[in-house]
Amino acid sequence: MRMITTGKTVICGLILSVLLGCENQSRLHDQQFLEAARLRDNAIQESNRLRNFEIRVESDPPGAMIEVDNDAQGRAPCIVKVEGRGDHRTTQPLGHLVTIQATPNQPGESVQRKFIMPGDKIPEHVFFNMYLSRKIPTIARG
Repeated sequence: MRMITTGKTVICGLILSVLLGCENQSRLHDQQFLEAARLRDNAIQESNRLRNFEIRVESDPPGAMIEVDNDAQGRAPCIVKVEGRGDHRTTQPLGHLVTIQATPNQPGESVQRKFIMPGDKIPEHVFFNMYLSRKIPTIARG
């Protein structure tokens, strides 16, 4: 009878150690899950934080007057700033574009514009070829 009691004790001890081991693993898993969720939340907050991004603007030939949303920034080459989120995307409200305009400083060149749509990635570099001209489409009559 003594042996049966010892056997039951061993079996009960094994069951308890398995249960407690599972409980400890479950706690460890919960802690890892909470840490991963905290890191994810921090990354989301960082990506939504507003900051200014710099865009290097160049023109050929150099010297075009650069404006961002009708605000003069200087002559190309220059650095302009655009507000965006941490993931390099614009935060303008729906329907508002960021407009970068280059106004020529020599005859024969054309005004040019580049647009950054809401939610678009903010570029690091914008180039204007001032020699391009605007072509007006014609309708062929036959």
